[in-house]
Amino acid sequence: MPFFLGASAGLLALAVHSVFDFNLHIPANAILGVTLLALLSCNLRLATERYWLGARLPVKMLATLTLVAGVAYLGSQGWRRGREAAWLAQAEPLPNFSPERAAAWKKAFDVEPMNFETAYNIGEAYRVQSFDGGQNYEDLAKTAIQWYARGMKLDPP
Repeated sequence: MPFFLGASAGLLALAVHSVFDFNLHIPANAILGVTLLALLSCNLRLATERYWLGARLPVKMLATLTLVAGVAYLGSQGWRRGREAAWLAQAEPLPNFSPERAAAWKKAFDVEPMNFETAYNIGEAYRVQSFDGGQNYEDLAKTAIQWYARGMKLDPP
């Protein structure tokens, strides 16, 4: 009962203050209001047994399988993105547009081939190396064009 009264009074104070000010434009206040509302709603569920729902075994199994599938999918995504982030972090301290940095970016692109920014960065590295000259400047320029094309396919306008 004390929690119910306190949370209700807090919500009422937030509502009255919001009438006179843009109080809910502040994220902390909005989050507080939503949290208090959620806690009060949860309290109503526990007020009587009428609100309780019982799940049978097939529903529990379906919910468990759904959760396991979600955890497996998100875990694999996290693992792949973590490996990509590791390669991108390894490329960061290397000299700008160097062949070593391009090689690290290529390894990151191998891990996550849908990242258009990495493809663009690889193309930019080859373009700068081509502009610096050397005997293989044409090959470097062609390689840069190929990487730019990959990036444009991944990020259409």
